[in-house]
Amino acid sequence: MGGGKELIQQQLTELGPIKPSEIRLIVISIALLFFWSTEEKLHPFDTTTVTVIAVAILLSPKIGVLDWKTVEKLIPWGTVIVFAVGIALGTILLDTNGAQWLSNKVFGAMGLEHMPLLATIALLSLFNMIIHLGFVSVTSWIGML
Repeated sequence: MGGGKELIQQQLTELGPIKPSEIRLIVISIALLFFWSTEEKLHPFDTTTVTVIAVAILLSPKIGVLDWKTVEKLIPWGTVIVFAVGIALGTILLDTNGAQWLSNKVFGAMGLEHMPLLATIALLSLFNMIIHLGFVSVTSWIGML
């Protein structure tokens, strides 16, 4: 591709030299990746704790890269809350064996144990597609709000 090097050089010139805030972001990102990849091997901190600490550092005055007003404007908080609630609900259902109970009740009511294997697979696939489409649609609607 002709002119590729010149185009890259032009874009780098337009960007200008790397800023101190960008260096801090790179350092924090590399540290975050390090702590994520060494969880339970080199330290006792889980990924959630490490992520919250990294976000706090990114938002802290004089060290951070972003200020709260910018973050508040750029992040669709409704979508974040919906995903957080969904993850929390799923975690609670798994930890309390509620998911197993619910699946036994729902699929037991369908009589799956008496159906042929192919019919069971078809019904579960249909159920999975409907749930997936519903989740995507709800997420899209919330994102548009």
